[in-house]
Amino acid sequence: MKGVWRATLRFSCLEAWLLVTPSPAYCELIPEQQQVALPGAGAVPPDAAIADRSYGADFRLLPKKQTQKVEADTAHLLNGDKVSGVVERMSDQFLLLRSELLPEAVRIPLENVRRILFKEKERSAFRRDASAIFVNGDSLSIKLKGYDGEEVLAETSFSNGVRIKKKHLAGIAFGRQPRIIYKADFEEGDWCGFKAISGEWGVSGGRFGPSGDRSSDRAACLELRQEGHVRYDWEMDTEDESARYTRFLFFAQAPDHNAPGSAYEVRVPGRTVYLYRTIQNNIQHVAWANLSSNKNSRRFEVDCDSQSGTIRLKVDGEEVIAGVFSSPMAQGQYVLLATWGKQRFDDIVIRQVKNAFLPMAGEGGDGQDLVCSVNGDRLSGEVVFISEGKLGIETAYSGQPVDVPVEEVSSLRFGGPKEKQDEELPMIFFRNGDRLTGEVIALEESVFRVRSPHLGDVEIDVNDVASVVFRSESCQSCQESFRQDNGMREE
Repeated sequence: MKGVWRATLRFSCLEAWLLVTPSPAYCELIPEQQQVALPGAGAVPPDAAIADRSYGADFRLLPKKQTQKVEADTAHLLNGDKVSGVVERMSDQFLLLRSELLPEAVRIPLENVRRILFKEKERSAFRRDASAIFVNGDSLSIKLKGYDGEEVLAETSFSNGVRIKKKHLAGIAFGRQPRIIYKADFEEGDWCGFKAISGEWGVSGGRFGPSGDRSSDRAACLELRQEGHVRYDWEMDTEDESARYTRFLFFAQAPDHNAPGSAYEVRVPGRTVYLYRTIQNNIQHVAWANLSSNKNSRRFEVDCDSQSGTIRLKVDGEEVIAGVFSSPMAQGQYVLLATWGKQRFDDIVIRQVKNAFLPMAGEGGDGQDLVCSVNGDRLSGEVVFISEGKLGIETAYSGQPVDVPVEEVSSLRFGGPKEKQDEELPMIFFRNGDRLTGEVIALEESVFRVRSPHLGDVEIDVNDVASVVFRSESCQSCQESFRQDNGMREE
């Protein structure tokens, strides 16, 4: 065991570390040499023989989301130490932290602190209807009260009325709930648009599947336009036999499970789930994961964002595969069901997720504001007001402001000159995913006093704060996570 334990005497021997080997990945990419031919897998891609080119080369796995709770306030120091306990007080010079291991509280200069994580607590009951996105990348959940052409007036979790100058804002992203675009529970009667394309299909016992001989390849298709961010939920039989499989294809371009043109596919033979992608009828094995236990039926959920290329697959509520395609499919026309045997499907629900992301700077024209609607329309010009559920925008082709219902607006990007933040300041991360940059003046009686370059002096309930980062290089992963989620987050 020599070299495995490392101890430190700083801060009165508060802790030691046990160095362990990282756990293996929770799912794996499938290299060329380990491809397995499953029934109905299709042809090998013509580029499979190219050196250093694996089927998963276009797919980058994302790390599994961390679910470990923070059990105590924890200060991470620049020298690698960390001290856990309760943060009792903080000023702009030091923090006072009480540890169970010491008779007195530890006074730590902030210049030695990298970041502070706060004990897990319940989130604020505040419900937002939009997110204010700042020029420096900060994001703040708001209830929009109005805009006068110069300042946004909004309610936040820590104030009933904050004013944010236009020069500090990149824009506003509005929250929209996912919309169901297809649903079938197969309880009775019609099976809601699915048509058999191979063999006979029907409803039996409230479940949809092939009829007759069990030893044949059967398929059915649903014509449905799919683009943007789409979420698929379904239940299907998963018999523990490798000779049989169940397939769910989405974003397919043709109504043929063996020649779908281009498509994504979830395939389950027994206790293993595979993610495939088909391009011009050439199927590519992308990733796979072992399932935890034998079950005759499982619930699946796929979250597919064709803009970012992100796909997340859950089985019975547990995320098993997550990654990003560098060249995602833009749209599809069909959803396909296929089985080799007599497996059946149930409770299929498909949702269009109305995520709101700001368009790229400059898309609306030099210095102009850009309003994007939920149906994809865009208006460029100058937004002159937001009031009483209406947004007014002056365009080059209208003699007076055009009124747009706010409920029809997906996002608003502000043009014009911006005031950039040059000074590196601490970053405050909220439990709801928000981020606010500012100077920490004090922490007293569970209230943070923060001086924000965007909002001025504000007071924030410490229960709403997940962490404070004093040195940005220590939070690269936090910033990457934030950039991937630059817009509205689900509650």
